[in-house]
Amino acid sequence: PRAFAGDTTTPFGACTPEMLATAKSNLVRFAVAGTTERFDESVVGMIRAFGWQRVRYVTTNVDPQRAARAPLTDRELALVREHNALDLELYAWAEERFQREVVDAPGFADDLGSFRARNRRYGPIGRIAAMPRTSAARLRTR
Repeated sequence: PRAFAGDTTTPFGACTPEMLATAKSNLVRFAVAGTTERFDESVVGMIRAFGWQRVRYVTTNVDPQRAARAPLTDRELALVREHNALDLELYAWAEERFQREVVDAPGFADDLGSFRARNRRYGPIGRIAAMPRTSAARLRTR
């Protein structure tokens, strides 16, 4: 909760329940506070909140080795949870709020489906547009 509480000087692991309360209070003022795990839903929430038009994206910079990494042990997971308890509480609170205020809103499921369909159609074009110039130039010379 450090950053959302406006405090970047408190050392990691030294957050307080007061900082968690401040972080929650600050997040309430955000029009949308989505998550990377629910990226499409977060984008649609922002489209709806800000009236954006023609929003599309392509996935880039994805770690191809991510799935190959060994999972954490139960002991390691317990340590992570222990040292990040307030962060996990803030995340759960924000996720519940996002579900209630954004995803459960009337018409959201239809908007999400339409967004995903448009984004799938954009994908092939967007991947070319998102390429670094050197990669795109190599394709043009083939």
